Amino acid sequence: MFTGIVAELGEVVGIEQRGDAARLTIRGSTDGVSPGESIAVNGVCLTVTGILDGTFTADVMGETLDRSSLGALAPGAAGQPGAIGPHGRPLGRPSDAGPRGRDRTVISRSPAEHWDQVRISLPASISRYVVHKGSIAVDGISLTVSALGPPPEDGHVGDSWFEVCLIPETLKRTTMGARQPGEVVNLEGRRDREVCGAASEREGKQVNQVFDDVDRAIKDIAAGQPVVVVDDADRENEGDIILAASLATPSCWPS
Repeated sequence: MFTGIVAELGEVVGIEQRGDAARLTIRGSTDGVSPGESIAVNGVCLTVTGILDGTFTADVMGETLDRSSLGALAPGAAGQPGAIGPHGRPLGRPSDAGPRGRDRTVISRSPAEHWDQVRISLPASISRYVVHKGSIAVDGISLTVSALGPPPEDGHVGDSWFEVCLIPETLKRTTMGARQPGEVVNLEGRRDREVCGAASEREGKQVNQVFDDVDRAIKDIAAGQPVVVVDDADRENEGDIILAASLATPSCWPS
């Protein structure tokens, strides 16, 4: 699986437009990579179609171009292949492997002495899967949510926001080092947050995310999916992952 850990910072060296699709050529390490295998580029899972002289190609359909930041790439842009697994082989899916939102934009960037704070819009479609101090994948990079905005008020439709803090290594080795306000990023939530709610404190006000109901949890368990059951916040405030042992497989286990 793709781990959310970036393997390297590559470069887009060619984009061949093909009507309702495109073929990307990206320069980066191709050791252990073969045509037909999967590789993540800025968090988007693609199939390697060819390898030549330190580059690999991947075909991208129109749907992917429309729903991710890959549609805005240009030759010379940075592109980050997903992490390589044991034995030099790419793994098949992102470990964050949860709900994927449409591309979102960087709202602001605040440099500090040794790190940068970046605020990004958070669509309602995946906001329930994002928790304060939890993780989220931004352009395929697994990052910790350092701050979380309040949800839209009742009756209002719109995005919230979240913030991440980027250490120098992340700034140097990933596309987040150059992302500026207004630019598009790809977001992906954590699968193991699907049945889990969370509460966070912001400015002294309790902000609760909605929990799924028991019937939904029972259906998911019966389908072989893990669910997270949490204690009340004023008790131990911890969670347990529950799944049906008879249906448990490596693929259903949240990473």
